Amino acid sequence: MLQVVEELVRANYRLKKELAQWEKKGTNKQAEEKLTQLNRELEQLKRENRVLREREKLIQNKLERLEVKLDKINL
Repeated sequence: MLQVVEELVRANYRLKKELAQWEKKGTNKQAEEKLTQLNRELEQLKRENRVLREREKLIQNKLERLEVKLDKINL
């Protein structure tokens, strides 16, 4: 009887350890999914930043052209 109890205790320990490993793997999977999501967001922000920089350049060029026109008018 004592032997059966010892085997059950060992089996219980082994199963708890295995469960902990599976939970850890699940956590790693969740972390990987979150990392993938954050990388997607980062790429989107990079694209938006690029577009904003291009727009800024266009606006700056328009301002420079307007300055030239104003200078011509003031002369």
